[in-house]
Amino acid sequence: MADPLVEVVQRFWELERVPDRLPLTAAEQACEANFAATVSRNPEGRYIVHLPFLIESPQLGKSATVALCQFLRLEKRLARQPILRQAYGAFMRDYQDSGHMELVPADADSPVYEPYYIPHHPFHRPDDPPTKLRVVLNASCVSSNGRSLNDLLHAGPKLQADIAALLHRFRLPPIVFTADIRQMYRQIVLRPTHRDYQHIFWRFSSEEPLQTYRLTTVTYGVSAAPFLALRTLRQLAQDEEVSYPAAADVLRESVYVDDILTGAYSPASALALRHQLQQLLTAGGFELRKWASNHPPLLQDLPADHLRTPTHSSSSGASLGIPLSRDPVIKVLGLGWNPTADHFFYAVRLGVPARTKRMILSQMTRIFDPLGWLTPISLRAKLMFRQLCLLQVDWDQALPPSSPGRRLKTNSQNSRASPFRAACVTALRTASRTSLASVMLLRWATPPSSISAALRQPGKRLSPCSAPGRRSLS
Repeated sequence: MADPLVEVVQRFWELERVPDRLPLTAAEQACEANFAATVSRNPEGRYIVHLPFLIESPQLGKSATVALCQFLRLEKRLARQPILRQAYGAFMRDYQDSGHMELVPADADSPVYEPYYIPHHPFHRPDDPPTKLRVVLNASCVSSNGRSLNDLLHAGPKLQADIAALLHRFRLPPIVFTADIRQMYRQIVLRPTHRDYQHIFWRFSSEEPLQTYRLTTVTYGVSAAPFLALRTLRQLAQDEEVSYPAAADVLRESVYVDDILTGAYSPASALALRHQLQQLLTAGGFELRKWASNHPPLLQDLPADHLRTPTHSSSSGASLGIPLSRDPVIKVLGLGWNPTADHFFYAVRLGVPARTKRMILSQMTRIFDPLGWLTPISLRAKLMFRQLCLLQVDWDQALPPSSPGRRLKTNSQNSRASPFRAACVTALRTASRTSLASVMLLRWATPPSSISAALRQPGKRLSPCSAPGRRSLS
């Protein structure tokens, strides 16, 4: 039987490989064709999409019994936890009041296919306040014929932007801002005849009769939802490009899930871009919230509750691994960003020293470094881990005396490059019998005579175990 940890390690090594640009598979092409042929807009401008089924007239078995059992267990849990019950009820009330779920009438016509009931449960991040949660829906729960809704759907091609490329673009302009597309999935309407694939059980009190609702919008937990949401944003950019050309480019190039990261080279152009983005998203029924910028005047006319509130608290700092300070900190694609100083932060706090191979792997995977700024630290950890693998040390065996447990610790920061008139990119590379490394440096001149340079992107890989000579590796 395969060791799951071995599979985790193998995937971890694969992260360092340059991804191949592969053409769309036949299934991905079919999913794209289905979207293009069926997408439409309602009179308000919102998009209406279909679930991209693998086959026409898919058949699911009965799913109500399993969903009901899970709901009753959830209800007992909520009864024991009043704060969770209040937060869960508020979430579902907002879902209903927003029109994103509707009650299925008792006398409703029976659908031509077996309805699918989706179990749901709460998810709460450890660093969030107790009253903040999201409801997770499990469309992978199998029905009586052994199939789930997700089994019958195209997942669609990967439309997610590359994090490293997005962050590189974000670092270039001197004036930048971020925003969040509020409830992005829930602003995309689902075709009415497909809503019976999204039934849920719910009641606001155990004293009320049990009710069946159906979700009327794209739903997280459904495998096709990420594709439908991002493809809808691209469709919006295409449909409104003539009216909002700059904002359309941002939707294509500078969006990750529901986060927008972009900027401009002057206050006037940044403000114009912000207004254009707001108008473009509004045209599609979306709203931008959680604004943040390194140029406060850019956002001064926005309501306070539309702004992202930077935190100074220990809980936020600890979740990002950021040292406590008076400086405001927000999270941008998993990194800490101080918009006031315009700095990205790293402070990897790994806790106790690693005394086993399992602990080293755990510490290595906590380092989220999409741009490779922590290469000197992560490379050292990987070399130590590979040596332990070659020594065939068990996962929970105490490290031998020659390899004492070490704590990986850093507290570094990196700021975006300043504006420049002329720039050149220099690439350097080196190799040894243990590792390969490369780095890109950005060098620019600022009149009259200032020359500056900044780290652009490092890269590293461990050398193959049966590595040839250094010259061949280089």
